[in-house]
Amino acid sequence: MNKNNTFISLLLILALAIFLRIFLLASIPGGFSCDEAANAYESYSIAETLRDRYGKFLPMFINPLKNDAKEALYFYLMIPFIKILGLNEFATRLPSVLLGVLTVLTVYFLAKEMLNKKTGLIAALLLSISPWHIHFNRIAFRLNLLPLLFCLGVLFFVKSFKQPKYLPLSSFVFALSLYTYNSARVFVPLFLLCLTTIFWKHLWQHKKETTLSLILFLFIFIPLLKFWISPEGMVRARGTGIENNSFVILKNYFSHFNPNFLFFNGKSVITENPSQMGELYLFEIITVPLGILKLLRDNVKTKMILLPWLLLYPIPAIFVGSESPQRSIIGVSLFAIISAIGIAYLIDNWSYKRQTIALATGLIVMSNVTFFSYKYFVNYPPEAAKLWNYGLKEAIDFSKKSSYGGFVLSSDTNSGCYAIHDFISQIPFYTQYSPQKYQQSPIPPWVRDSKDKVYSLGNYHLMSISKQDILITEYLYILRPEEIVTLESKGYNWKEIYTVIDSQGIEYFKLVEISI
Repeated sequence: MNKNNTFISLLLILALAIFLRIFLLASIPGGFSCDEAANAYESYSIAETLRDRYGKFLPMFINPLKNDAKEALYFYLMIPFIKILGLNEFATRLPSVLLGVLTVLTVYFLAKEMLNKKTGLIAALLLSISPWHIHFNRIAFRLNLLPLLFCLGVLFFVKSFKQPKYLPLSSFVFALSLYTYNSARVFVPLFLLCLTTIFWKHLWQHKKETTLSLILFLFIFIPLLKFWISPEGMVRARGTGIENNSFVILKNYFSHFNPNFLFFNGKSVITENPSQMGELYLFEIITVPLGILKLLRDNVKTKMILLPWLLLYPIPAIFVGSESPQRSIIGVSLFAIISAIGIAYLIDNWSYKRQTIALATGLIVMSNVTFFSYKYFVNYPPEAAKLWNYGLKEAIDFSKKSSYGGFVLSSDTNSGCYAIHDFISQIPFYTQYSPQKYQQSPIPPWVRDSKDKVYSLGNYHLMSISKQDILITEYLYILRPEEIVTLESKGYNWKEIYTVIDSQGIEYFKLVEISI
């Protein structure tokens, strides 16, 4: 394949990656999760005041909703998008899209450097259409930064075999990847230990670059390590619980290699109906094993990098639970490369039927992508609407245009997160609540939902309408349809002012006036 054809093919792959990630970005997944809203509001607060919502100046870690300190690197990356495009769903999710597309490009160069252009293009194509990758690239989660930085670190390390000057750059990027997501804390150090053990001769031969790399890595890593072992840094581990049963840990490990998880019943794509999609496409049940067999047979350096990656990728998740597409996100790029090796192997070994193989492969890939696109862009939004808090934006938008003295949301039900967490993330986000005001009177991040308390942000109030003896009749009540019966049981009359309904006629919120 000549340079022009390679360049055009890569551009088409990147265009496809952009389209699948940016198409209807603000509305699919339907609604907007409390985590996304919280992440965006933290970035908004830093952009406006140089402090997070709790007043911490240019924080290295963000105080989250459940007292789980999150690395702030991703939050800073969001700031220019929110400053330019505003505090909205599209601006919030766009950084994840761009990170995903850059990861596709990086995987091309990585597979090309380790193998060849053909395998690089196939790997980039597979990642561009990956259900696992697309789903997370369309939501504003900081985990999207990890695959990009890790793949860049591996790329620079591979390039150091020819040009040792890349070693410090590789070390820098690996260290930076530790500031992305909890999984990196476990995976990256273990992977680097494997690289150091396997390629110690290479590192020893280039002592100057290796020494500089070590100093650079420790300079970035030590502040992070000090935080990790602090009481604040250990909150997440205590909150999620660490599994110590060896049998359960082993079972959790192998669950990440379970064909059911990888090819049939994946968890990250069709959350409400997981039985029809895996993390990978069904055709990869052939290409992934073929790629692994090909690796085991040859490509010594490539094997010594990809196999440790494969063996270690489940580790961040196994002490918490079984197969987890979020905690094992580091595997998404790896499977694209391995599957590409398998496809390239098929093409090379059936060269006398190359056109037939290419046509059959193209048809299979197109049918799989079409099926995924239908499930994700058509079926998934209404199935998972309540999980993604669909309708709350419309309800708040209506309330902002009205003249009521206040607005009440009920804590009697919730939609995927604790009601208090929905409230302190979604209300500031959709009302663009002043960060300065929030910092003056913040709702503590560790608070749990209490049915006996009332939480207020401006003229929005979260309360349990079932626990309140008296309800204020001058307020507009934003309720789930099933909560109307609570009003009636307490003797209140109600008048429907506005109802949030989706295209299928399903009601999500009723906005009502009440009277005695």
